Amino acid sequence: MKQPADSQDWNHAGSHDQDVPSIPAETRGGVGWWKRTWHFIIVPQHSNALVAVFSALLFISTAVYAIFAALQWSEMQKATHASQRSALAAKDSGDLARKQMEGIVAAIVDIPHGVSIDFPVPPFGEARANLVNSGHVLAHDIHLTLSVTLQRTSEDSAARGRTILSKAETVPAIPPTAVTSSPDFIYPFELSPSEFLQVMNTESYIIAEGLLDYENGFDTRIKQPFCYAYIWGGQTFGRWTGDCGRAQLQVRLAKKLAKQ
Repeated sequence: MKQPADSQDWNHAGSHDQDVPSIPAETRGGVGWWKRTWHFIIVPQHSNALVAVFSALLFISTAVYAIFAALQWSEMQKATHASQRSALAAKDSGDLARKQMEGIVAAIVDIPHGVSIDFPVPPFGEARANLVNSGHVLAHDIHLTLSVTLQRTSEDSAARGRTILSKAETVPAIPPTAVTSSPDFIYPFELSPSEFLQVMNTESYIIAEGLLDYENGFDTRIKQPFCYAYIWGGQTFGRWTGDCGRAQLQVRLAKKLAKQ
C-alpha cells in the first residue's frame, strides 16, 4: 500500500531535523560567553595578569585625575589672583579719586591770624582767636585747646612759667568761609601789676600754645599744633609775635636794643 505524499514529506523533514546538532542551553542568549570568561579568569596565571592590568589602569586613571585636579587648581588660583588684582586696582583707583577730591574740596580749618594777645585795660588782658574754614565742605567735630603761659626770659632751665589761661572749645561744625564766618573766641585773663611790668620790660614774655583738631569732611582727622610767643621791648624794638622756636633770639635782641 502506498503512503500519502504528505506523510513522506513529514518523515523526510523529521529525519533532517535529527541530523542538526542541538544548541546547549547555557550558550543561548550569550550565557556561554560569560562562562568562558569566568573560566579564563579563575585560572591563576590569568587572574594575576588581570590584577596587573587593572592595577596599571587604576594607576593611570589616578595619575590622570591628579594632573587634571592640579591643572584645575592652578586655573582657580590664577582666577583668584586675577580677581584680587582687579579688586586691588579698583580700590586703588577709588582711593586715588577720593584723595584727589579730598585735596580739592576738603575742609581746611585754621587760625588765620594766630592767637591775639592784648591788654585793653592793663594789667587785664585777653586772648582772642578765630577759626576759619577755607575749604569747600563742612568741617565737623572741631576741637580747640589753648593754654596761655607767662614765661620768664631768663635762660635758666629752672625758670618755670605760670599758666594764666587754659581753655578747651568744641564746635560741632564750621561751614566754608564763603558761606559764613565764625565769631571770635575771647578769653580774658589777669596779670599782677608786677607781672605786667615784667612783660613790658622784657623780663617775661607770653606764650600761647595748643592744638586744633577737626574732621575735614572726608572722615580724616587733621591735627594742627600751634605755639606763638609775644615779646614786648623798648621803643626801638617794639613788639614781636611769632613762632615759639624763635622766642629766645628775639628776647636777646630786645634786651640788646634796650641797652643802647
